[in-house]
Amino acid sequence: MVKLFVSGFPLSMDEIELAKIFALHGDLKTIKLVRDKKTRVCKGYGFIEVADQDSADNIVSVLNGYPVDDRELTVNIRPDEPDAPSRAEIAARLGMTDNALRQAFHRFRHRYQLLLREEIGHTVADPSEIEDELRQLIVALRS
Repeated sequence: MVKLFVSGFPLSMDEIELAKIFALHGDLKTIKLVRDKKTRVCKGYGFIEVADQDSADNIVSVLNGYPVDDRELTVNIRPDEPDAPSRAEIAARLGMTDNALRQAFHRFRHRYQLLLREEIGHTVADPSEIEDELRQLIVALRS
């Protein structure tokens, strides 16, 4: 099986609606949308497993950049990382518990998000433009 990373779909879409789009172009096995643990609201990205490389290649070529409502899908083949250490291995190397490492990552991500939004805020005329500028930055980094 091949795993695809998918983002850019409207947050109101669910697994069934995505499956209707993706199943036309490849043999789908699973769909997992990433949701907030507390609110269960979709975070705007997810993973799709397809049966084989041909399905993955076809889906990426057809649906990457595909417009859905006022947004565009981003579809990439997620590379295998067989040599990547597990979180438990990283925690052991750092002399931390798994829970302490998870908390440290959470704090790091939160702090990074705040600093990035603050920095972007210095480049826009109105604070309401920060999120749009951030989306444009992500698109530029992915291409």
